[in-house]
Amino acid sequence: MDTGNEKKRVARKYLRLLLGALVLWDLGIGIYAVFLAKHFQEFILFTPRVEPLFIRGVGMYWLFAAYLQFLGFRNPEKNVVAVQLSIIFRLSAAVIDFIEAFFLLERPFYFFHYLLMLFVLMNCLIAYLTARCLRKMDLKWIEL
Repeated sequence: MDTGNEKKRVARKYLRLLLGALVLWDLGIGIYAVFLAKHFQEFILFTPRVEPLFIRGVGMYWLFAAYLQFLGFRNPEKNVVAVQLSIIFRLSAAVIDFIEAFFLLERPFYFFHYLLMLFVLMNCLIAYLTARCLRKMDLKWIEL
């Protein structure tokens, strides 16, 4: 048995599993943020707004990520650009959440700060695992 092809097959399987789980997660959280934005505000202890436009906008961002990850889940080789964009999405979300937690939100730290830091760690881990799977499949994780 060709170990190179076996490694690619296993990496493809893990990548599809990861992307499939992320589709469900981002779709769920995106729908929640778009359609139940006021409840979402209360849950994360975010200062309530009459019209939670910011929360709805973030929800649309999650739905966009779910779509990209769905394309990658269906066929990572054919839709490699969607998988690459999902890596960029994860890394940009990590940077935005880090800046928000440490520079934009008021002190003292509370639940939302810690939630953002968890998102930073998880988004970096997801980006790393996605790039690693692409590399094992002999696909570029970023086009230069």
